[in-house]
Amino acid sequence: MHKFWSLREEIYRSLHLWPVILVYIAVGCLAGLGSSYLWPSYYKSTVQVYVGLNPYRTFSDANFLALKKPRYSNIDDYKNWQMLQLESVIFLDEFIQDTLQKLQQANPAWQEVDAETLRLMLQADWRSAGTWSLSAQHGDPHMAEQAVETWSQVALQRVADAVAASVQTFQVDQELQSVADQKTAADLRQQKISLGKEALQQWLPASSKYPADQALEGEDRWEVLALVTPLADFTPAWMAILDEQPPADALAEDYRLWISSIIPLIDSELSSIHQRLVSLEEQKISLAVQYAQVADGSLSLSPNLKIEGIDQPTTHPVRPAGTLTILGAVIGLLAWVFTQLALITRGKNRP
Repeated sequence: MHKFWSLREEIYRSLHLWPVILVYIAVGCLAGLGSSYLWPSYYKSTVQVYVGLNPYRTFSDANFLALKKPRYSNIDDYKNWQMLQLESVIFLDEFIQDTLQKLQQANPAWQEVDAETLRLMLQADWRSAGTWSLSAQHGDPHMAEQAVETWSQVALQRVADAVAASVQTFQVDQELQSVADQKTAADLRQQKISLGKEALQQWLPASSKYPADQALEGEDRWEVLALVTPLADFTPAWMAILDEQPPADALAEDYRLWISSIIPLIDSELSSIHQRLVSLEEQKISLAVQYAQVADGSLSLSPNLKIEGIDQPTTHPVRPAGTLTILGAVIGLLAWVFTQLALITRGKNRP
């Protein structure tokens, strides 16, 4: 009796030939692994460097404190920010150009390499602060070693310079804040004694209502003292003025003479404050220029960052064995599928 051909049965039969499937996959894996030794390999040279960040001084970062509402509210966020920033910094154009220039001076073979090509050769592997791996890939092992060694040296020196500039930035920022505080205090003092002088000058003509031969008593006397006492500063000149305060039974004329001696002192202090404000403004401008210079050189890195070299470069060939082995397994599986399709098609056409 003739048996009808069934696609379902053919697929069921094929999928149950799993030893054959495994043979195809195994042959594909072996072929892929073998081809990896024929594939043109490249060399990877790696240098280990140490990257540290002092967590106990995180919030001494001037740029961090300068933010009214810091974006990085805890040490972990701050650390991750600095690590990502450091990774970006060592791939800056100035780092790559400096590295390429040194390579071209050391080896004429680098004359044919441009900055973008060199950047693609370089790689930084890290998980956190601690040990970082800087590596370079090239078909020539000597050139791979040259690239990573020169790049790591440039990075170590330039980052160290940036951290030193960051420390200077912090110091200059503190000086700027001190100057700003002094200027604010001087402005407030200037405003205070200017208003006090106006009040005293208004009191002098108004005091003519008091009889010259009578003592200034009660609220009138306290009114005069209330105009002078808040203006007093703990300086020898002001302490002398307070010591010369008329006694309780002094005449109105005595108070007028006392007030008249205070106004020149205020004028002298106002002149001194004006000169101080001019000097503080000059300091502020000078420090602002200095801050801009050192801040630009700091590359916005933390003054608490530290980077040091650990060892000499290690170089080894890199072959795509894993990738080609997996690819071979996929090709082996596909070869089995096409073989089964061919067998199923032949079986269907068989009478």
